[in-house]
Amino acid sequence: MDTLPLLCTVVPVARPERRLMLLRSHKAADYWTFCEECCCDWEGLLNSLPDKFDTAAILTLPDFLTKDGYSRTAAGVELPLEYDGAVPDGYELVTLPPCEMLYFVGEPYENEEEFGRYIGGVLQAVETYDPTRFGYAHADELAPRFNFGADPEKGARAAIPA
Repeated sequence: MDTLPLLCTVVPVARPERRLMLLRSHKAADYWTFCEECCCDWEGLLNSLPDKFDTAAILTLPDFLTKDGYSRTAAGVELPLEYDGAVPDGYELVTLPPCEMLYFVGEPYENEEEFGRYIGGVLQAVETYDPTRFGYAHADELAPRFNFGADPEKGARAAIPA
C-alpha cells in the first residue's frame, strides 16, 4: 500500500446568503448509512438542479438545522437565495447566512477502488487543520459541513464553514 501523504489544498470561498435544499435522515451517520436509509436517488435529483452552487453532498448539520427525531446527517445542495423552483417531497428548503467556506480539495487519483483512502485523507485534513493560523475560525454554527465525496478526476472534496 502507498504510504506517501496525500496532497490536500484549502481554498476559502465566500458564500452569500443562500438556500439549502436538504433531505434529512432519522438515524444515518455517514454516506453509507444515509443511502441505506434514504436510498441514493438524492444525488441525481440534487445534481440535476441547474442553479446549484456545487455538487450535492452529505451534510453534517449545525444545531440550528437539527430537528427532534432526526440525525445530524442529511444530503443537500446550496442554491441561490432567489431559488423558487420545486421542492421534492421529503425535502426542505432553508436559508443559510453568508459565511466563508473552507474547501478541502484532494488530488486526483487513478484507481477508483482507492476512493476511501482519498476521501479519508481529506476528512483527516479537515479534522486536523488549524484555520486560526490564517485568520479564520471554525464557524459550525453558520452552515453545515459538506462531504462531496471522491472522484478520480477531481479528487476528494469537503467544505466547512469559517
